[in-house]
Formats: sequence, C-alpha cells, structure tokens
Amino acid sequence: MFEAMSKSDTVALAANVDLMAASHDLRGDIIDSTMDTSVAQDWGRLLLRQMTGEGAIRRRWMTDNQIVLGRSEVTGDSALVEVSFLDRVTRVQYYNKMRLHYRGGRWMVTDFRTM
Repeated sequence: MFEAMSKSDTVALAANVDLMAASHDLRGDIIDSTMDTSVAQDWGRLLLRQMTGEGAIRRRWMTDNQIVLGRSEVTGDSALVEVSFLDRVTRVQYYNKMRLHYRGGRWMVTDFRTM
C-alpha cells in the first residue's frame, strides 16, 4: 500500500485497500473544506483522492513522516499490522495498527487511522 501511495498508483491502491470499508471511520479525515457534504458522497473515491497526488493523507504519511512496520498478528483470515509514523522533524512517533482481511487470494487493508 505504501509503495502505491508513494507513486500515486490508484490501480494498485484500489487492489490492495478496501476503500469503502476503510473510509467508513475516516470520513472526517477525507473531507476538505471545498467539498459539498450535503449530497451523498462516494467515500471510497474521496479516500483514494486523499491517498494520491496532493492528498492530505499521502502528504502526511509520505512527506512528513518515516514509516516503520512492526509486528503482525494473524487470526484466520484477518490480521493486524503495527505501523509507526516517525515525524521527520520532531522525531515524535505515532503508533497505529492497520487491519487486513484475506480476500480473493490476497490481503486487503480494511481499516486504519490517518494518525
């Protein structure tokens, strides 16, 4: 996922991230002040936009921080992966866990926090 984000590869991101599932808890993080929130939104598309190009999530993760992957816990067809983001300037560490599910012969990210 992080390599796809660094390249703004929308095809690879869509193949490795369940955008609709991941966007469910991130709606406050994927809306910016220019978006019309009064109509039904394609939340997965909005999340993809924030993870590519000049999107806020991509900028925060790929430019402002160093990413360190930690332990993983696999239980059946689901897993949790520890991810730490180290601020490049302050060296403050932001700890996170990403949830993955095994679907269609591959692992897909289904839940994460933006920090």
